[in-house]
Amino acid sequence: MKRGFTLLEILLVIAAIGILAAIVIVAINPQRQLAQVRDAERQSEAQALYDALAQYEVDNGRLPTAVENLLPGELIEICADGVDETTCQNEGLLYVSGDLSPIYVASIPSDPTATGNGSGYTLVSQSTGRIAIVAQAAENTEVELGLMEYLPSVIEGIQVWMSAQESSTISTVGGDVTQWDSIVGNVTATQGISVSQPAFSSVSLNGLPGIDFDGGDDFLEFSYGEIPRSFYVVVETDDDSSSRRAILSARNLDRGSIPSYQVGYDEADTIYYVARPGESQWPIDHRAERNGISLSPAIVGGEIIPGSAGDIKVFYMGQEFDGSIDTNDPGIVNSGQGLIGATFEDGSFGNYLDGRVGEILIFDRVLTSQERQELEEYLSNKWNITLP
Repeated sequence: MKRGFTLLEILLVIAAIGILAAIVIVAINPQRQLAQVRDAERQSEAQALYDALAQYEVDNGRLPTAVENLLPGELIEICADGVDETTCQNEGLLYVSGDLSPIYVASIPSDPTATGNGSGYTLVSQSTGRIAIVAQAAENTEVELGLMEYLPSVIEGIQVWMSAQESSTISTVGGDVTQWDSIVGNVTATQGISVSQPAFSSVSLNGLPGIDFDGGDDFLEFSYGEIPRSFYVVVETDDDSSSRRAILSARNLDRGSIPSYQVGYDEADTIYYVARPGESQWPIDHRAERNGISLSPAIVGGEIIPGSAGDIKVFYMGQEFDGSIDTNDPGIVNSGQGLIGATFEDGSFGNYLDGRVGEILIFDRVLTSQERQELEEYLSNKWNITLP
């Protein structure tokens, strides 16, 4: 008589099959395989867009007008196929369908995961006059066509990028700055009061363009007031006194006596960054500073990690300095009005910067170590500032 399988033997076989199936699934990794398929599609479509623009330039001796009007370093998503030009412009998208389709490309391709009126493909205008196409949603491998230079605009989370070297972003009246536009986003810094307008000079910061603040009443107000999770500025001060001199700050619209953050010079030899995030773990001030600085042109950065109970840092000329908890005012929420060259406290403006600002970059996330190093190297080369 033949003996059948026992229940234990059946269970062992089922378990073995389950283990083998799990191993096979892990080895195959269907999600990764699907991501690779999508990335391959992105590579092909980005190439098609890049080739179409290149051929358009060959045939017409220039790029489409909408592309040529972009600022160097500007990054903008291409509008999807079938969307009219007005809708694209209203949504801050780049309309090129009328120039490229159907002569240079059958239709404007869209990223496999794109939704809405954007194609998911971003055009980057480079300072060399060339363009690049980037698939921001790439999953396993980077998809970049034509990206030949490093630009801060490709860093995820960039909110503000102002550069005095881009003269087209600066409006002046009699040499005084009335408006300074960010290269990315829709952030604009303005000053409508003539006596408080800083001056523009083409050779004021290491022989390069800068916005000059007189230390008396010059400042700009700009529409980004969130507390920077990361920021970098290129700055120089002339004031070696003991007074406080703000580079950036935020005017809190609900509590006029307490800025939600500020970064600047303190006394004769200190750079500082103070933030009051108003987050549950942070009921009080957090401050980081670097003592013993010089008055020479400098690359200054900072970061504040949300929910970290006080992890705030200053980066001065590529060197990192940790901060600590201060015990001044209670925490407050982000404000809606940023300031360049001053603070707003106790109902009035003050702590005016005596010096020059060349570049401002603000991010809504903490940068990685590699991102910081690349950005510092970029600013060092751009502004002829030697890092230690």
